[in-house]
Amino acid sequence: MVEAKKARPKKAPKKKIPVKAGEPRKVGHPLMLDAERMEVLLNAIRLGTPLHRCCDFAGISRETLRQWRHRGEKALLIPPGKRNPTDRKFAEFIGALDKAIAQAIVQAQRTVHTLMTQDVVRATPEQQRIALTAAQFFLTHRAPEDYNTKTTAELTGKDGGAIEVALSAEKAWEILQAVNSGKPIDLPEEKTDGS
Repeated sequence: MVEAKKARPKKAPKKKIPVKAGEPRKVGHPLMLDAERMEVLLNAIRLGTPLHRCCDFAGISRETLRQWRHRGEKALLIPPGKRNPTDRKFAEFIGALDKAIAQAIVQAQRTVHTLMTQDVVRATPEQQRIALTAAQFFLTHRAPEDYNTKTTAELTGKDGGAIEVALSAEKAWEILQAVNSGKPIDLPEEKTDGS
């Protein structure tokens, strides 16, 4: 005799509880763009906070922000009179997002400019140091090709392979200083198995 299978009771669907702005976002489906979340995000951006931190603060994932930006850019391609309400909302979001980013940059630039242009002749040593740091920041970011202090070097071994080096800490430090200053480097002779 074959027993009939009992039907499983259906599970109740999970309730979606919206995450409030300012609370961490759990991974899941993107949230709809709402005015409160958008304002929290834009205020954080205006402060100059990195975008990924702004997303965390607003309770959205970085992927959600990327999707919102993509939808907004697509909406901007539609003539303004032909946009539906959702397209208008995303297009307005892109404009507000770009403006918030620009506001943070301009505010930071204003601060750097103020510090950089203060009268350093009558300034205290601390004020002179701050002005010098601001001027250095300005120059290295505005004209990095002329004022960049970083050196990029690519090193390869024989036939373009990996380099195998055994050095003392002192010799390694000496080589790093030479690379940084642009001086010639005195490397130890390569040992071969035949010698």
